Amino acid sequence: MHVADILSPEDITLGLGAMSPKDLLGQLARRLEPRAQIASAAIYRALHKRELIGPTSVKGVMLPHAPMDNLLRPVATFSQLSRPLDYHAHDGEDVHLVFALLWPADDMRGLLQGLRCICQSLREQAVRERLRRARTKEEIFSILEGADIAADGRLLD
Repeated sequence: MHVADILSPEDITLGLGAMSPKDLLGQLARRLEPRAQIASAAIYRALHKRELIGPTSVKGVMLPHAPMDNLLRPVATFSQLSRPLDYHAHDGEDVHLVFALLWPADDMRGLLQGLRCICQSLREQAVRERLRRARTKEEIFSILEGADIAADGRLLD
């Protein structure tokens, strides 16, 4: 499974405005709800619970993620923020990009592999810069697909 298997241009948001980390998680939960077929309140609680363990942001990219019961397959959303958000990252960088991921709870190995592949795909500064400057959903999707291929990103083997 590649990034394109869990994300489409329709799952991408340009210029997402978030006033706070909690606001951001709430917006992500609402975006994930239709595809996950799980109530946004439950998604928010799962994402928030994970973020309480420690921020999932590094190098300006946030990767909120959670295993979910009753989820049949992985779902994701990608957002380019309208303005950087201070998310108290360990590296001190504000968040510009968000790749949110929900994964079936009975496949924790798959979740870890998926996170690893996403991190590998986004590790290059040039890729992150291109994603920040992109102006269309299709452009972002193309960049993510290219980074996925370059990293030989397989979310599931």
